[in-house]
Amino acid sequence: MSVPDVMAAVRAVLVQVPVTEIFAAAALTPHAEALRHKRRGRWRAWSWADLRTESEGLAQALRERGIDDRSVVAISGDYAPGLVIFAIAAARAGARVVAVPTGIARVDLAAWLREKPVALAFVGLREQLGTWRGALREAACQAEIIVDFHLPWGHPSASGQTAAADLLGDAARGREARRPASEVLWIEEGTDWSDGLGFILHALALAATLAFPESRTAAGRDRREIQPARFALSVTHHAMLAGDLTTRLAAGPSLAAWLTRNALSAARGGSARWHQRWLLGRIRRPFGLARTRELTVVGLPDAAPVDGARVDLFAALGIPARWAAPPSTPVGQAASFFPVFA
Repeated sequence: MSVPDVMAAVRAVLVQVPVTEIFAAAALTPHAEALRHKRRGRWRAWSWADLRTESEGLAQALRERGIDDRSVVAISGDYAPGLVIFAIAAARAGARVVAVPTGIARVDLAAWLREKPVALAFVGLREQLGTWRGALREAACQAEIIVDFHLPWGHPSASGQTAAADLLGDAARGREARRPASEVLWIEEGTDWSDGLGFILHALALAATLAFPESRTAAGRDRREIQPARFALSVTHHAMLAGDLTTRLAAGPSLAAWLTRNALSAARGGSARWHQRWLLGRIRRPFGLARTRELTVVGLPDAAPVDGARVDLFAALGIPARWAAPPSTPVGQAASFFPVFA
């Protein structure tokens, strides 16, 4: 299997990291919030100054480990501050950054590693660790693994791994978020969203404030708590969320179902009255979408099967979706792909 064929099978994506532009954004408002993440039940925040300081410090630590412009650094896991900072630092050290999907099979990962050996792998999910260790052995690839989760002392998998917290320092914990979240861009996926990391990094270059849930399994709970103003997601997740929302609407011959159908119909026709808009707001809140003004769907519209009626539901609820092409262009052209930040 050729290198392009292996890359396609694994869906690994070489990520463009606009380090200069991200650091320029950090210099403009160093004390403003850049990242927000729920950790162990509490919201934590990272300022732009934190982001730059920790990225620079980690880049130096990676250089001391031999990471340079000849290196490939693989990153896999749920999107979170640690992963984002690590990607910026790896690029700052000169490495090429590749996003590898979560849930990848060991045999596919090993085949990719034979064609594209990596110098270092950042693994953000506990269930991935065995896959990466086995694939590296099978591919005879001598790469260090950095894990972004806790392994108890004496755990069989702990031997030979480096904890991201040991390298990231304060960036692994963040600061207590003392203010309510306001204009944040919500992200609740991982590197199986192949275009996600590139989008996130370019959004940072445009000075967006990003917020992440504690985990993907807790995304709905944390989204309800933070009620984000903006929400960026993959084509696949957009369709899944629309389906979930559809199935949870009142159904059958009940009064609630009749009122819901009438409110949605009036909204689609642009004639919703105040009580119908109030009802639609009540529907949005349990999904964490009460304050959401717009969805940014990153990817090509035909990348996943989409039920048009279900996706149209978001527009009826007053949350229009914008489609953004994958971030494969220089950051100077990014505004055309990210109109939500323009």
